[in-house]
Amino acid sequence: MRLTLCPFVLALLAAAPAGGVTAHLVKDINTTAFSAGSGPAGYVAVGGLAYFSADDSLTGRELWRTDGTAAGTFEVVDACPGACAGSPRSVATNGRSYFFLASSGTGEDLWVTGGSPASTVRLTQGLSFPGVTEGIWNLWVESQGLLYFAAGDGAHGRELWRTDGTPAGTFQVADVRPGPQGSDPGDLTLFNGRLYFRADDGRQGPSLWTSDGTAGGTRLVSDPLPGSAKHPGPVYLRAVGPTLFFVAPVRRLGFQLWKSDGTAHGTVPLTNLRFSPDAPFLDVTSLGNRLLFLAADPVHGQELWASDGTPGGTRPLTNLPRPDAFFAGPQSPYYRLQLPSEPLSGRLLFRANDGPHGLELWTTDGTPQGTHLLQDLCPGSCDGALSDLAVAGSRAFFTGNDV
Repeated sequence: MRLTLCPFVLALLAAAPAGGVTAHLVKDINTTAFSAGSGPAGYVAVGGLAYFSADDSLTGRELWRTDGTAAGTFEVVDACPGACAGSPRSVATNGRSYFFLASSGTGEDLWVTGGSPASTVRLTQGLSFPGVTEGIWNLWVESQGLLYFAAGDGAHGRELWRTDGTPAGTFQVADVRPGPQGSDPGDLTLFNGRLYFRADDGRQGPSLWTSDGTAGGTRLVSDPLPGSAKHPGPVYLRAVGPTLFFVAPVRRLGFQLWKSDGTAHGTVPLTNLRFSPDAPFLDVTSLGNRLLFLAADPVHGQELWASDGTPGGTRPLTNLPRPDAFFAGPQSPYYRLQLPSEPLSGRLLFRANDGPHGLELWTTDGTPQGTHLLQDLCPGSCDGALSDLAVAGSRAFFTGNDV
C-alpha cells in the first residue's frame, strides 16, 4: 500500500502559481551538541509573526516568536524562570495580541504579548483554567477587544471572566453560581453582539445563558428541561447566520437540535427524532447559512445532516448503506467525519465509505443533490482518503492511498 500526501484541487479553482519555495533553517535554537533539537511546536500566526513553543535547553520549553529571519526569532518570555518549562498553551488572538497560558512553576497563568519581551504581560495569578483533556477552544472567545474565558479563583469556582489585555481590566464578569462550585461555563459563542454560553446556576441545571460583558447584563435565556436540576445542558453552540444552533435534551425524546434567536420565546427544538443516545451529534460545523452535523436515528442510521433553521430544512444529506460509513478508523471509538476547519470554494470535504468505493473523499454544498463522492482514489472497495484532511488556501490536503 502506498501512502502519499495528496493535494486535491477542485476543477473550478485556478491553478496555483508555478515555482517552488526553498526550505531553509531559520535558526538553530537548541545549540547543545548532539541534541535532538528544540522541538518547535504549536505554531500560531498573528500579525506577521508566528508564535510557537521551543526548548533551547537553557530555559525549558517556553514561548518563542519568529518573523522568518534569524534575528527576528527569539524567546518572548521565560514564564517559569530557569530550566523549568512554562509549557505555553495557545488560547486566542485578536489579530494584534497573542493570549496564552503558561506555567510559572506553581500553576498556569494567562499572559498576553505583542511579540516582544517588553510587551508581554502576565494578566492573572492564582486562577485555575480548564486542563488539556477538557479542551480549551470553546472556553475562550474574543469580541470587540475583549477576551472572554472560563476560570476559577477558588472562592467562586469556575465562572465567566473577561480581559481587555491589561491586569486591571481582567476580572470575573458574573458569579452565576455563588460559592466554590461555580457555574462551569462552556461553549462560549458570539451571536448578535452578545456572548452565549452554557452554565449551571445550581437551580435550573445546565442551561443557555447570555452576557453583554457585565454582571447586570448576564442572564438566563432558556432551560431545556424546566423543573429538573440534573440534566445534560446545551452543547455544540454554533452561530450560523440569523440562528444560534445547539444540542440539548427534550423530555421523553433525548438529545435534539435546537435553535434560538437569543430570546426565551425564540428558543425551541427543531427536531423530534429518536437520535442515538450513544453519540447523537458529532462534528458540528457550518457551511454558509446551514449547520452541518453527523447524527444517527433509527430511520436513517448514521448520516450527514444539514439544517437551515427550519424543521422542513433539517434533513439528512447522505443515505449510505454501511453502518460504519463515517468510521474514522481503529484509533477512534466514534464515527467521525473529521471535517476540515473551513470550506473550500463554498463546499465542505469529508471522508465516507459507501461500500463499493471504500473510504473516499466526498463533497457537499449543504444540499442532498450537491452531496456526492468526489473521486475514487483507490479504485474498488479499498480506502483512498485515509486521514489528516485540511484546507490551506485554495487546496485541500490529506493522506491518501491510490493502490
